Amino acid sequence: MIVNDRADVALAAGADGVHVGSGDVPPEAVRALPGGAELVIGVTCHTLEELRGAPPTGADYAAAGAFFPSPTKPSVRADPRNALSALPRSYPLPVYAIGGVTAGRCAEVLRVPHVEGVVVSSTVQAAADPAAALRELRAALDRAGRGVG
Repeated sequence: MIVNDRADVALAAGADGVHVGSGDVPPEAVRALPGGAELVIGVTCHTLEELRGAPPTGADYAAAGAFFPSPTKPSVRADPRNALSALPRSYPLPVYAIGGVTAGRCAEVLRVPHVEGVVVSSTVQAAADPAAALRELRAALDRAGRGVG
């Protein structure tokens, strides 16, 4: 389980990790917290500069977006496709598509260079049947050859 924005909550809950944005506690500071070294830390990146700057922060993965408008972050629309295409093949972090990703959009975002998977929130939270929404996402990832590990 990855907690969004709140390293303190992730640590208190015994979560696997925390996902932070540019306005949150930076990955370096999360790592310095007691127990922070054991967390999986993801960082949201909207631009090529942010993607390039993510590896030195100690982040374990980058979430690039927002690919599509999202109810979670309605004011964010920074389609990262050009930035991801500009990264070298040797980019050291796994990249996940974030922002408005649905099962129907999985195949599209997984064709973008460097994208290995997806990060979702509202797709599941807003669903009438969250378990069914997760099964649909899983099936879409499997069809795209990106099964969930």
